[in-house]
Amino acid sequence: MPKKNKHRMRAHINPFNEVTIAVPKNPEYAQWQLHYPSFFGIPNNNDDRIVVNTGKFQIPYETKASNPKQLAPTILDIGCGYGGLMFALTKHYPDNLILGQEIRDKIANFVAKKSNTLRINSGYTECLNVAAVRTNTMKTLHSYFAK
Repeated sequence: MPKKNKHRMRAHINPFNEVTIAVPKNPEYAQWQLHYPSFFGIPNNNDDRIVVNTGKFQIPYETKASNPKQLAPTILDIGCGYGGLMFALTKHYPDNLILGQEIRDKIANFVAKKSNTLRINSGYTECLNVAAVRTNTMKTLHSYFAK
């Protein structure tokens, strides 16, 4: 399991700064199967690849999703922090995709590593519906979700 003390970061990042994080051009480019591979039936959890949209785990968002009408997250945790709420909700809503959006890259990496570790340790039976992305929700929410 990842340790929180290895992922500590400044408490705040100015959300009004310019967005330098890659984001989908529009909701059709949000490839949810990359974030939830086991949920979408991709074998071996997509080789346990971590996808968060940080410098370490980048997502190009250059191509449209293979199935534009694919299931999208229905529970959104804006400013998810270390993901406590998401990991609690996954037990109560196993059929809903839960997405955490966090502006701090180290914290988003922690959530992605934790969800991936929980998937692996459970034999791909738990936390299949939890994912996180690094983004500035104030400026980019429309890029991930349609009206």
